[in-house]
Order: sequence, then C-alpha cells, then structure tokens
Amino acid sequence: SNGTDAATTTTTTTGGGGLDAPPPKKGGHRRKKSAQDEMMLLKSEQEALEKAFDQYIDPDGNEDVDVEEWQLGLEKLNVQLNEAMSRRIFAFMDKDKSGYIERNDFVIFCTSKFDTEELQALQMPILESVRIQNLHNRTHSNLMNAQLSQDWTDYDMDLLQQEMASAMNTMVDSMKEEL
Repeated sequence: SNGTDAATTTTTTTGGGGLDAPPPKKGGHRRKKSAQDEMMLLKSEQEALEKAFDQYIDPDGNEDVDVEEWQLGLEKLNVQLNEAMSRRIFAFMDKDKSGYIERNDFVIFCTSKFDTEELQALQMPILESVRIQNLHNRTHSNLMNAQLSQDWTDYDMDLLQQEMASAMNTMVDSMKEEL
C-alpha cells in the first residue's frame, strides 16, 4: 500500500498536472503487466484445480488417491476420457510408483506445458472440465452460497452434468471440424 500512497501524493502536489505527463514508454511497462496477469491466471487456475481435486477426486480428504478414487473423481467431474487414458495419466502422475497420487501431482500434471501431443490430449479434457466447473461455481456463487454446495439436490447435479456434457460435446465437435 506504501507505493500507491506515494503515487497519489505526487499527483496531488503537481495539482493534477499528472495528465500532461508523457505516456509510459512502450515495451517494458506493458510486458510486465501481462506477465503479472499470467501469474494471476496461473494462480487462479491452480486454485481451481486444487478445489476440483479436493471436491471430486479426494472428497474424503485423505491426501492419498488410488486409481479407483481417481477414476471415480474424473467421472464425477465429467471428464471425457476413457478408462485406459485415465489410467495412463494416473501412472504418469504416480512418479514414485506407490499406487497413490496427491493433489500436487494432479496440479503439476494439469499445469505442465507438454511437448508431446499425447500428453496434451490427456491433459485437455481435465482442464476443460475443471474450467467449466469453476465457471459454473463462479456464476452461481451469487445465487447459491459456496457453503451450500453440499446441499445441492440430485436434480441440480443432474442438470449440471447435462450442461457440462453438452458443453463438452459442443467443444469436441468444433475441434473435430477444425481437424
């Protein structure tokens, strides 16, 4: 907050002449902002991923998720991946081959920039589902308090699932058209 106070004092002392100040040089200033925005975006995406993991993949909060819990979680999140693909992701995340993954493994997998198309193809459906879920949570948070989300009826959940499924199908179809 110290920096902003200093900025306001300078404007007031110049008597509003700050408007005549030359515009900031192009380049440096802009780039800094977009990097900052990207950091914010990454942070919010990371939070969305953590929330999705806690809510769907590890609802009992025991921190260790086995492959069955993982697949059930992806199903609940409505991720469009078949069993073989979801097992591949699990094996990829389970670096120490313990048979368990943790929230951090999930976040790292989802936020990594992969070179191989195969890994990107495995990553995308998860990210899309988390984004849809997050969007839905945000748009409804003013209507339904986040704390009440446990009290959703089966009807609400079915509706949400249908919405997500149709959104996914629409995206898949448009992707197919592009290919």
